[in-house]
Amino acid sequence: MFEQLLNLDRQLFLLINGSNSVVLDGFAMTETSHFAWIPFVLTLFCVIIKTNDYKKSMYILLVMSLLYLVSSTFASSFVQTT
Repeated sequence: MFEQLLNLDRQLFLLINGSNSVVLDGFAMTETSHFAWIPFVLTLFCVIIKTNDYKKSMYILLVMSLLYLVSSTFASSFVQTT
């Protein structure tokens, strides 16, 4: 099952990445940009603040910020970009 999932993931990656299509290449560049995630993060923050009380909202946002910090540090320290 896991091998099938990896194979499907690899095929999808090669389909999108190696297509030489202007549309798919533009989509991939847009979705991997940091700016594409700003509306999602702001919406998520607003939903968290609106659906929880102040103390719980701040705790959730703090934990999310710490998780982002840890993952970003891990990615920049251990995963080498070429």
